[in-house]
Amino acid sequence: SYNTLYIIANRQKDELIYKIEARIGKEKLKQLKRDYHNKKLTEFVTNSGELTPIMEYRNHLYQKIDPIYFNPNLGKFIKAHFYTPVKYVFGLPYSTIKVNIAVIWFISLFLYIALYYRLLLRLLNLNYTKFFKRLSE
Repeated sequence: SYNTLYIIANRQKDELIYKIEARIGKEKLKQLKRDYHNKKLTEFVTNSGELTPIMEYRNHLYQKIDPIYFNPNLGKFIKAHFYTPVKYVFGLPYSTIKVNIAVIWFISLFLYIALYYRLLLRLLNLNYTKFFKRLSE
């Protein structure tokens, strides 16, 4: 059940914290948290300020809090929520940062080609001439 999964995950988290405390010390761990923990960023990615944590849409219940912890559904192309650690591309898992960088490069290359060949101008001129041909008929 989910309760036992929660207990196991919480126990693993506590064990990890104890290992880190044993290696670097409790005060050093507290100092690291003070230096690097960002409360607003945590609220943003966990959506903890949401007043309605569960939403019903088309007879399905959707959890709106803690989206960063969800695993994405398998999709045909790139289908994942914004904060997922893994994105599936054609059914294969990839790191989100790699997928995001690839998408940015692809869009940049497409826009460069569109600017170089003046594709937007050609498209606008094509539609412009078609529009005025219809008016003159």
